Amino acid sequence: MEENEAGLVFVYGTLRQGFCNHHLLRRGEFVGTGETVPHLVMHVAGGVPFASDAEAAYPLRGEVYAVDRVTLTELNRLEDHPNWYVRTPIGVRLDDGTTLAAEIYLCRRPQGARADVGDFAAVF
Repeated sequence: MEENEAGLVFVYGTLRQGFCNHHLLRRGEFVGTGETVPHLVMHVAGGVPFASDAEAAYPLRGEVYAVDRVTLTELNRLEDHPNWYVRTPIGVRLDDGTTLAAEIYLCRRPQGARADVGDFAAVF
């Protein structure tokens, strides 16, 4: 990993390709798509997903990016880390079967209705 890289981030909502905040990952390198190894739960309110580890309901579907420190700072600002969302280590199984360690933003106080599935693209 290069000196300016901060690590891998798993994104499951508006940071995914095709959604409104994806531009914040413009400096990141797309690693792949997959799902979380641990089962989590997602709530959705006002078009915003709130993932939480408060309930083990299903894996979350999303994308993994290698990000630098500048990008990580922008993501932390968007997610109001560590006040609203907390960046948390998590295992991710990519679609090619590779399992890797990344970080995910989990919400301290999820809002809205509980989603029936862990894929924000299918809910939104």
